[in-house]
Amino acid sequence: MVFETFAYTILTLLSSVLLLLLSILFLWSKSAFILNRQSPSLPEFQIIEAMAEEASKLLRIHLNKLLQVSNNIAMGRDSRVVYQSSHLSVSHLIYRKPHGFSNTLPHRQVHILHRLGLV
Repeated sequence: MVFETFAYTILTLLSSVLLLLLSILFLWSKSAFILNRQSPSLPEFQIIEAMAEEASKLLRIHLNKLLQVSNNIAMGRDSRVVYQSSHLSVSHLIYRKPHGFSNTLPHRQVHILHRLGLV
């Protein structure tokens, strides 16, 4: 994929595009004020309370799952995951290449990351 080739993430791209759009709108607004023209009209955005509650519920569920897995590992209840994660960290150091993360790890180890909730 293009993002992995150039080591550029989708989040970085989105941030750059949003910053560019914000800069254009700022310059447009300032130039409209100087030239006595109409400034760009922007809708007012508001987050609905139900949407915020739903997002917080999803975040709470995933954080609780991560904390439960971490607790099981720390207490030694899930030793299989401890061995898998230690094998994963050692093999990540061995297989690590500069052009991306997912292409360097075997499918089994990516599955372990999914199981741990890290991907």
